[in-house]
Amino acid sequence: MELLLITNSFPYGKTESFLEGEVPYLAAQFGRVYVLPMQREGEVARPLPANCELVPMPEAFRSQHKLQLRNLPFVLPALWAAFRAEGTHALARRIFFQNIKDILKDLNQAACWYKGLRWLRQQGRLPLQPAVVYSYWLDKWLVSFLFFKRRYFPSARIISRVHGYDLYFERGFNNYLPFRPFFLKNLDRIFPISFTGFQYLKGKFPWASNLETAFLGVEAPAGLGPVEEVPPLRLVSCASMLPLKRIHLLIEALAHIGVPVRWTHFGDGPLREELTARAQALPAQVQWEFRGHVSNQALLDFYARQPVDLFVNTSETEGIPVSIMEAISFGIPVAATDVGGTAEIVNDALGYLLPAALQPRQLQAVLEAYAGLSPDQRLQKRRAARQQFEQKFQAGKNYAHFCRRILEI
Repeated sequence: MELLLITNSFPYGKTESFLEGEVPYLAAQFGRVYVLPMQREGEVARPLPANCELVPMPEAFRSQHKLQLRNLPFVLPALWAAFRAEGTHALARRIFFQNIKDILKDLNQAACWYKGLRWLRQQGRLPLQPAVVYSYWLDKWLVSFLFFKRRYFPSARIISRVHGYDLYFERGFNNYLPFRPFFLKNLDRIFPISFTGFQYLKGKFPWASNLETAFLGVEAPAGLGPVEEVPPLRLVSCASMLPLKRIHLLIEALAHIGVPVRWTHFGDGPLREELTARAQALPAQVQWEFRGHVSNQALLDFYARQPVDLFVNTSETEGIPVSIMEAISFGIPVAATDVGGTAEIVNDALGYLLPAALQPRQLQAVLEAYAGLSPDQRLQKRRAARQQFEQKFQAGKNYAHFCRRILEI
């Protein structure tokens, strides 16, 4: 059997690192896996298993947003199909037409992707009849694949995961995500990566019958990471330096903290210069280091070799953070905001669930409280963190189950 895996840019660039752990399980279940990145970030591709073939979307078809008359034979039927999927509810139809300009742009791009898929098929680069077409994101390119299936992949099952930006309407332009009813009515299965995400979609579309929660996961290290019981308090955060990650809250909390701290941050982004300037004003008792973007293996090596007392996540929105899964796999306690599916991984036993509208003083109090725990209390949290990982977020269990489910659909 053959699988066609659709990604945003993986294996190119540095994003979608979660797929590095999942692809080997997919490769073990399917005779051949075609990996189709819809965009391309740089020229360097991360290694893939031997039975995986990289089939990037040709550049000529990747980014064309200006509506073109020659695309109307695709755009008009797709527009009608998307509109019909909205149902007869007046409000849904009004919101649809309020966003019609953006929808037309998206459909024009979908027409270009459709032509790209047809070109790849003509060149013999795509499987003739894949068993499963699996999109890692519930994104607009699925319009192209659903129409492509009708003509070229009639027996294929099309499925998708859904995470955060592709799930929550509040993160879309005008608080709107196009094509969701169309996807829910036409995809064979949609897998939210958290139960919170499942409930969110069910709340918006109670008639949807093709939703199923499927957790992500990470590989199990040999055991708990190293520990040092003496100060400073060793903190780690891992996030892109973007506004929605709210890293400034951690800096502001550390500005007045009453204990010595060593903070290491992994991740890069457009706010690095601003955050560096803020961190440079921290008091002398706070040592800090911005490691920038590192490979996933380098991050895991750090956890295996360096003592970490507490992992901190201050995001204003999440799917369910793989960065937290990685931390708890080493038995690292976590302080994280109660957003998205984070409450499904963080609890009082293994750390601290922080308010979504987090204030720096609240975070400061939590950090100082953890610094004041006895060695036995810290060990209890470390054991609880590792237990949570073993029960819910082991890659071997979760991805094997996911592969079985998509083969059963």
